[in-house]
Amino acid sequence: MVVVEEGTRIPFCPGCGLQVNEDDQFCGSCGTALQKTGNPVPPQPYVPPPPQPSSTGIPPPGQPAPVRHKSAGLAALGSFVFCGLGQVYNGQTGKGVAVFLGTIVGVFLFLVPGIIIWLYGVIDAGVTAKKMNEGTIPFREHSWFQIIAFFVFSFIVGYLIYSVLMMIAAGMIEEGFSLA
Repeated sequence: MVVVEEGTRIPFCPGCGLQVNEDDQFCGSCGTALQKTGNPVPPQPYVPPPPQPSSTGIPPPGQPAPVRHKSAGLAALGSFVFCGLGQVYNGQTGKGVAVFLGTIVGVFLFLVPGIIIWLYGVIDAGVTAKKMNEGTIPFREHSWFQIIAFFVFSFIVGYLIYSVLMMIAAGMIEEGFSLA
């Protein structure tokens, strides 16, 4: 322990231990008086530094959660333009793939089931985004990687279906069947 005489400067703050300049009268970190005046300075409690945000996206205790928002219109528009995309935007990749495949299969069956599944996807994407914003269902972040992977998957499936249909049509033409 360093004994300090009255009127002399302390090179370190007795409250928090931070090194201080000779001309400082108070610690810049905790506010403790640095010059002995004869009046006792009560010890300052240790105040830990503020918590840092975690890498999981969950805020540390005592900090408010960041405001997250999904656009219900953007989710519905995504599914309107590209079936299943609104579900992927809502963080529901499996559901988006199911809507996409269901729409494709429905269109090939009788056209009407495909349209019904497509419209379901549009409405579901908007309603789900709205419920996430209201907090009635858990908020799920979307991943740009998942959105890009969904597009790649969809185009590969679409190309394969197109190729199979063209091979069937070519076979029918070779055998003399007409498409009409």
